[in-house]
Amino acid sequence: MKKSLIFNLFIICCLFICVQAESPRQKLEGLKNQTISFNGEMKIYRNGREYIKRYNYYNDGFGKAMINLIFPETEAGAKIFYNDENIWLSEGKVVMKFNNSEAEKAVFGSDLTFSELKALSIENEYNYNEVVVEKNANYHIVDLIKKGARGYFSKIRIFYNVKKEAIDKFEFFDKQGKNYKTVFFMEYTNVKGYNLPTLRKVVNNLIPGNYTEVYLRDIKIGGVLQLKEGNLDKVFDLLKSGL
Repeated sequence: MKKSLIFNLFIICCLFICVQAESPRQKLEGLKNQTISFNGEMKIYRNGREYIKRYNYYNDGFGKAMINLIFPETEAGAKIFYNDENIWLSEGKVVMKFNNSEAEKAVFGSDLTFSELKALSIENEYNYNEVVVEKNANYHIVDLIKKGARGYFSKIRIFYNVKKEAIDKFEFFDKQGKNYKTVFFMEYTNVKGYNLPTLRKVVNNLIPGNYTEVYLRDIKIGGVLQLKEGNLDKVFDLLKSGL
C-alpha cells in the first residue's frame, strides 16, 4: 500500500499534517482528500526593510494546488500551480513550467524556493527515506532523506514536540550536510478540531537578517473551492497540454 507523508505547508508553506508520537502518518489523517483554502500573508525582511505579499491558497486534497498573488497591486495576478510532478508559474498570459534549476528561485521574493515549497506540499515514500534520529520524552526527531540528486537540499529534519503535540521546526540541509534554512512554527490555531500552524518564520541561515514570516488566515477545510479559474482538474489539464 502506498504510504504518504502529507505536508500542506505554505508556507508558504501551506498546512502540515504533523508527526504524532505514536505514528508519523496518523496525526490529522482526517485531512486527507479534503479541500483546503486560506488567505496568506508574507512579511519579507531584507536589511531592516519589510516587504508584504498577500495571496490566496487552494488545494483540492489530491495533490493539486494553486497560489494566487493578490498584493502588491503591481504583482497581483501572478499564480503558482503545482502537483506531485511539476511546478508552473503564470504571470499574465505567460505560463512557465519550471525545470530543476528554475525551481531553486525564490517564491515571490521570499526566503522559500519553489523546490522547497513543493517539498513541503505533497511528498511520499518514493521521494524520501524516513529515518528516526532520536526519540525521547520531549522530542521526536525525524529525517526525511531525499532520494536522488535533484535540487539543492538533501534532507529535511523535523522536530516534533511531544508535549505540545506539534511541530516546532523544520531544518533544510544541503548536500554537504549544512543546515542552510530553518522553518520555525510559531503559532497554532484549532480549525475543526485540527491543530494547524498559522504563523511560521522561514530563516535563511546563510544570510544573517534575512527571514520571512508567513501568516495563514481564514482557513477553510472541506467544501467546494471557489475559483475564478474553475475546477483545479480542468486547470491542470490545460497546463499539461501546454497552455
